Amino acid sequence: MLVTIAFGVIYGLFLMRLLHFIGATLVFVFAFIVAFEWDIRKPFAAQWKVPVFAAVISVATTAGVFAAFQYLFLVNLP
Repeated sequence: MLVTIAFGVIYGLFLMRLLHFIGATLVFVFAFIVAFEWDIRKPFAAQWKVPVFAAVISVATTAGVFAAFQYLFLVNLP
């Protein structure tokens, strides 16, 4: 739970100030997925799908959230 809170604080206080919504959300979702799916006991060769999966999901999530707010709710994101 503390890791989730830390990710949220980093996203809200740092990433959103440094990057546009799209960039901050891409980084946040990617890092969140990798942090919780990565198994440090396994070699990288056995886990190469984790960052690929995280990249695909982060792009899809960011695009979906951006499209929903921009075109469905008519809210301009920062």
